[in-house]
Amino acid sequence: MSASRARGGHAYSATSVSRPTRVRLSRQECRASGGAIAESESLKFTEYENKIIALLERLRDIREAFYHYDTNSRTVSSFETQILSLGTLFDRFVQVQNAALQSVLDKISEDVGTFYKALHPGETVDKVRLRMVGEEGIEFEYYFHGKPTHPPFKYLSESHLNSLGVVLFLASAKLFNCASEFLVLDDIVTSFDGNHRRRLLRLLKDNFADWQIILLTHEAFWFDMIKKELLPQGWIARDLVCDNDNGIQIEPSAKDIKTLIVTKRQKYDVSNDLRKMLEATLKEICFNCDVKLAFRYNDQNERRMSGELLSELRSTVNRKCAELKGAAIFSQLEGSNLIATVGSHDNVEAITGGDIDVSLSDIETLATLFSCARCGRYVEAKNVLPGKQKITCKCGGKELDWK
Repeated sequence: MSASRARGGHAYSATSVSRPTRVRLSRQECRASGGAIAESESLKFTEYENKIIALLERLRDIREAFYHYDTNSRTVSSFETQILSLGTLFDRFVQVQNAALQSVLDKISEDVGTFYKALHPGETVDKVRLRMVGEEGIEFEYYFHGKPTHPPFKYLSESHLNSLGVVLFLASAKLFNCASEFLVLDDIVTSFDGNHRRRLLRLLKDNFADWQIILLTHEAFWFDMIKKELLPQGWIARDLVCDNDNGIQIEPSAKDIKTLIVTKRQKYDVSNDLRKMLEATLKEICFNCDVKLAFRYNDQNERRMSGELLSELRSTVNRKCAELKGAAIFSQLEGSNLIATVGSHDNVEAITGGDIDVSLSDIETLATLFSCARCGRYVEAKNVLPGKQKITCKCGGKELDWK
């Protein structure tokens, strides 16, 4: 405890200090305490006993380690057995896989060799085939001047390598796509040498005659070759056209354009479509009636204007067909041609719905004069009735006087 007070301007303090408590034991209590200490000392392990305890603990650790080692050894042994079994299965599977794959490659190789020889007859490359390389690799092997050689790029040019790619695709399609028998070939000759292109067409004609094939190209000259080589075999050639109004389309027939006009005319200007319909109708009639037009170079023949076509058709009809000579429809079509041509160009005069209706009617009238109501086809100059100066459509339902 402490207390303080001020006396005469000085501060004084006093602190009380407690004294330590002294404990006194009797003799009997001292003797008892000494006995406990002595007894405690007697209970401690001796050095020998401590060594035994340490040895026992080590034996326990060894026992546990042996237990874990034995357990893990059995587990490892099981896994090793499984790994060996899986390795054996894998090796056998690879053997079966390679045998099956090589069998497939042999079947493909038969067509690959035949197709490649058709594209490159009389060359020093022969016996082209596919072979296994390693466990899963595949590459071409061929004979070059009578010696087996690989890989292809060792001696072959880029054009020949492209030929290999094409014939491999065709051979694979023939093996794996035999159910649908359908192919799409998009500009596959861009890297071909020119003298291989016609051979490719004949390869398709001879080996895929029963297949449905879509063959696309942007090269006008090869497209002309396609038409010359394949159209007599029943192929159909069409141009893909594109304009701002209708996007990308397969070149439509007059019937297709008329359907388009009927759909669009309520919301859009159809003058350009009307011009195309008139041109398509005149082209089909002129072609079937063997109308002669002035010679034009290259694709200019495909860009005949309606006025030229109408004039030559009218002249041919006046010479060859007495029943249609001087028909009013030809004069009426001159007006419809003006409507379609003016309307399809920048013009301040709006083409009205009535003008469109009259033009559609005129075009339909012209088509009716030359087409059959039964088969829907035009009369053809090559279909001449024996003993008569008449031509007919394919079914014979439409006849037309023709000198």
